[in-house]
Amino acid sequence: MKQTSSGFDMDQFRAPSSSYRGAPFWAWNGRLDRDRLLHQLRVFKAMGLGGAHLHPRTGMATPYMGGEFLDLVQACAEENDRLGQLTWLYDEDRWPSGFAGGLAMEDEAMWCRHLRITRRRLQPGEKLPCPVHHGPPQPQDRREFAAAWRLVFKDGFLAESVLVPEDHDAEPGDTLLFAYVEAEPAWLWFNNRQYADTLNPEAVRSFIRHTHERYAGRFGDRFGRSMPAIFTDEPLFRGNQRPASWDDEKDCFIAWTGTFPDTYRERFGEEVWDTLPAVLFDCTDGSHARARWRFHDHHTDRFVEAFAAQIGAWCESHGIALTGHMMFEASLEDQTRWVGEAMRSLRHFQLPGIDMLCDAVELSTAKQAQSVSRQLGRNGVMSELYGVTNWDFPFAGHKRQGDWQAALGVTLRVPHLTWYQMGGEAKRDYPASFGEHVPWWREYALIEDHFARVAVALKSGKPRCRLAVIHPVESVWTVYGPAASEPQRTDLEQGFQNTLLWLLDGMVDADLVSESVLAGLSTEGQGSGFRVGEMSYDAVVLPPMLTIRRMTLQRLNAFSLAGGRVILLGSPPALVEGEASGEPASAAAGWVRLPCSRRQLLAAVEEVRDVAVLKPNGQPASGLFYQMRECEDGSRILFVCRTRPGESDLTLRVKGRWNVLSLNTEDGSCSSRGATMEGSVTSVPVELHEGGHALMLLRPGIPSEAPGPARRWHERTRLDGPVPVSLDEDNVLVLDRAAWRLDGGDWRDEMEVLRLDNAARSALGMPPRHGEIAQPWAVPPAPDSHRVSLRYSIAVDAGTGPLRLALEDADRAEIRLDGVVLAVRPDGYWVDSAFQCVAVSPLPAGEHVLELTWPFGGGAGLEACYLLGDFGVSVSGRHVRLTAPVRSLAWGDWTRQGLPFYGGNVTYHSEYDAGDIPLALRIPHARAALVGVSAGGRRVGSISRAPWECGLPAGNGRMSLDLCAFGTRVNCFGQLHNCASNYRWWGPGSWRTSGDEWSDEYQLRPAGILVAPQVCVPGTK
Repeated sequence: MKQTSSGFDMDQFRAPSSSYRGAPFWAWNGRLDRDRLLHQLRVFKAMGLGGAHLHPRTGMATPYMGGEFLDLVQACAEENDRLGQLTWLYDEDRWPSGFAGGLAMEDEAMWCRHLRITRRRLQPGEKLPCPVHHGPPQPQDRREFAAAWRLVFKDGFLAESVLVPEDHDAEPGDTLLFAYVEAEPAWLWFNNRQYADTLNPEAVRSFIRHTHERYAGRFGDRFGRSMPAIFTDEPLFRGNQRPASWDDEKDCFIAWTGTFPDTYRERFGEEVWDTLPAVLFDCTDGSHARARWRFHDHHTDRFVEAFAAQIGAWCESHGIALTGHMMFEASLEDQTRWVGEAMRSLRHFQLPGIDMLCDAVELSTAKQAQSVSRQLGRNGVMSELYGVTNWDFPFAGHKRQGDWQAALGVTLRVPHLTWYQMGGEAKRDYPASFGEHVPWWREYALIEDHFARVAVALKSGKPRCRLAVIHPVESVWTVYGPAASEPQRTDLEQGFQNTLLWLLDGMVDADLVSESVLAGLSTEGQGSGFRVGEMSYDAVVLPPMLTIRRMTLQRLNAFSLAGGRVILLGSPPALVEGEASGEPASAAAGWVRLPCSRRQLLAAVEEVRDVAVLKPNGQPASGLFYQMRECEDGSRILFVCRTRPGESDLTLRVKGRWNVLSLNTEDGSCSSRGATMEGSVTSVPVELHEGGHALMLLRPGIPSEAPGPARRWHERTRLDGPVPVSLDEDNVLVLDRAAWRLDGGDWRDEMEVLRLDNAARSALGMPPRHGEIAQPWAVPPAPDSHRVSLRYSIAVDAGTGPLRLALEDADRAEIRLDGVVLAVRPDGYWVDSAFQCVAVSPLPAGEHVLELTWPFGGGAGLEACYLLGDFGVSVSGRHVRLTAPVRSLAWGDWTRQGLPFYGGNVTYHSEYDAGDIPLALRIPHARAALVGVSAGGRRVGSISRAPWECGLPAGNGRMSLDLCAFGTRVNCFGQLHNCASNYRWWGPGSWRTSGDEWSDEYQLRPAGILVAPQVCVPGTK
């Protein structure tokens, strides 16, 4: 996927096609039904999305890659064709990619393996815990002896290392170390097989045969057209561990494959067994740096050649793009442990990608992919984003997170995620879920239209970036050893991340240069700039580094001698490819040498700066990122966004003389924008709040108009409350705490339902239920040989009308209310078809008992159920009561006003005094996905981000004002008992906390319009 757009397409900007729109992870997590799949595709279309990634997830019962599965893929592709959407493939049953749901791992010779490094001579058949990905250590008793060493340590350093036979006996002062090869044992997550040996090309070829070639055989004629790419997710090798100290007695593990010693010997002309102890321990003579550099370089090559290079070449030859992302991209140390170096793999992706979880801001992660994309002339960057942000992540977060990633190269957004269904463990699979599970799905085109238009703009022309930064991951290799090296690793990490942050936050764009990628993309004599593939840079920065490649040093020397600017932060590297050398220090005599200082670095790169953003006092603003594109006609596209709070009244200064046009991402329009000239710099006033942006088309010339006065809104009055409200859905009482009994035995104390589920399993001698489970399609159903009963107490203060009970597996349940058996007749569903509804008669005031009994003991588990109706709910700690229905609300948290578990939309009905001047509504504090504003019975806008304002129509006298707070599901499906204040990892484990992170009392999140909305009148800045 080469960059193909040379200019800005205004028609495409007005109405972006599906290729510019997001394509979420669509979690196929149940027994798949064709009609339901096609319906959900139509929902995606209505949300403004451009298709979806067909992604098997936890709970899928349709056999993976079977005939039925492929028939459904075809049905979805045909429906997407009809809708004008794209079908994006995914290459695995869950993740990490490489094992084809276990289908490619029938032969255990293909399984992931490692070296166990131990201080003990192991006995044949000795059972020891073995690490597995996505699970706790599992027992392993099969292994092969690989090597043994006699080691001598002095003052904590390795002084001598000698290979010895396995039966060698230690002498006084010696330490024996043994290495055994083990295949990792079968584990549930891999459907009772194991992950692939991703250092072994044959294992990856098996993966390709079972996945890519099966897709190609069925859909090859769609490749590169309606099926543009196939997503690979978190490929990795067994994490390389290191001993904590020279005398660490714990076993450690190193990713391995059987032919590694042979290929290492071919590469370096020496035996890996001779140097492996130096990879693990610091040596008295410093030789560990060379041993580690060679080991990690070859280890990384083996991984890249087996996985990314092989699959990338397959995709290239079949006309489909490889996209996706690597495991653990964010830090130098994590890359070293799990993938060696991310950029080396990403080079083989036709559409490089990243993973951005937990609303993190990982600049180096994004820049690694953007840099490779630019240097290879790829057509953008993919991002899997919004994952692990939970149900209550608002539109403001969606836009802010998407904006900064767009500025750093992301053109394809893969929102994480939308579930096919919510039954069982699926509902805890890293929410939120997009689509019909959220009450704001019809509003989402507001977000998608914005990003589609941004993508049109940022895929126009070519990137303008004049500065390169050498990536220092190979330096971390040299100190990836015992804890004594931790300060060096920390210094390298901080030096690298600070260098990138200082530049990008200082509005100086910079690309990262992987030394291994540089070796394959450029040679000397390619023009005056520092050339890396399709890019040429005017200056190069070296962050703190310990080692450098000889080829990189030669390129920098040639660039410097030709007049190029090389900037070194800190001391020059003391090593070349891990070996002590004076060459870097000699070369640095011709470079600009600086301390690690933001101020001095930004001053040194001022000549390559194109853009500056200033506060009213003339000082540089921070918390902003940008991207600039150059088109063939001489025009430029400039996108600037703000990621955190700060002064909003700013001045954007762009080098050059420009006629400035504003590109409106809400409606696709283009209009002139006021600007001024100051010499050869164009200045544009901009208002940038947190989550705000400016997108401009710069045409050569002079500004066509001067800036006008900025309009500001000033509060005139605030709306009175309480106000009448309407609920879009029935109110909800979550029933997740019950007394229980097994097989008609004695009742046991009340507890939360997931804890209860595992308590019942423990009582029956069954293993606990957790997020790491085998797929239903891969495991034959187990019989339910027991029965479990749950008893809920329901306190009612005010008699109710007719009710419904929403529960899973309703057709298998026996339901008693106050001792009377209820007829289980399905009455529709609530939120998702997994929650079937059963009619319940009105409850008079008083105490009631609801008893549910299910078969138990097989694969299914116990889940919360939900009482629905027109009532209020009062929560006090862990106690709940039904109260009178909610008819009005004060401005404030609605969880304290009868709606603690409600997750739908609430419309507040108010009025305002309209006149003959324009007015605006301001709602600075709301806990909702967004607020829809209707005046006089007509929708007039939305409030979804700062400055939290929406214009109101003029009129005569009092006018109705309806404010729809679009709810989230966090208080009905979220972690209602997780009380950890800084918890971020909203996955299956977040519902199963313990100790001080667990609360029996309900932990609710504020919801609704929290302060009285302001009616504002216009003024000037």
